[in-house]
Amino acid sequence: MPSITNDRTSDAYQRLRALLNALSESERESFATRCGTTVGYLRKAISINQDLGPELSLMLETHTQDMVTVAELRPNFAVALERAGYVRASPAIRAYLAKARQHQQQETAAA
Repeated sequence: MPSITNDRTSDAYQRLRALLNALSESERESFATRCGTTVGYLRKAISINQDLGPELSLMLETHTQDMVTVAELRPNFAVALERAGYVRASPAIRAYLAKARQHQQQETAAA
């Protein structure tokens, strides 16, 4: 049952819809799979402003590279994360960590 009336959430859903529309069909499918859902579910949720689960909200934040955030999609969950000490790494830190993982994988493959 839809329950979101938050303007920030509506804006986030509009950005998510725009992202989905900009992707090719195969890219949309890949994106949804990485987020642990389907394109159909995302489109339905967007169309009715449906509350998304915390895990999906986190996955969307990660795989949209913060284009939509947990704070927008699930404000109450974002507050709980903040209280628990959850800190989202900045894009620069995530890029550094990704490079470090890639380097480690290359070294492992070369060995």
